[in-house]
Amino acid sequence: MAATSEQLATLSTIGALTAENLSPQLRRENRIRTIHASLAIENNTFSLEQVTDIIDGKPVIAPPRDIQEVRWAVAAYEKLETWAPHSMKDLLAAHALLMHDLVSKGYLVGGRVKKSQLLRL
Repeated sequence: MAATSEQLATLSTIGALTAENLSPQLRRENRIRTIHASLAIENNTFSLEQVTDIIDGKPVIAPPRDIQEVRWAVAAYEKLETWAPHSMKDLLAAHALLMHDLVSKGYLVGGRVKKSQLLRL
């Protein structure tokens, strides 16, 4: 890990830190960490190792909903390059993909803008 950090620091200082310069292993590790952190924000309690196992197709004993969250996050991550950052259509497509089969019927629907009044604190 220390060697990886040193390599990143070196690449950063010379301005060569781009996706093309990152090793496939480093890109994979960054992707797994990003997915893990994103899911943690949504109260998914998987460890980094469990997320890695799901991505690698290994069995993980956990609620099916939590496993699906990882799978949909991976699918969304794979489509990330195809979505325009300022497109409402693409935002809703990403949301629909992430929420597929995860939302309670009648409560939330993935891929739609909520029409009700939101409480602002």
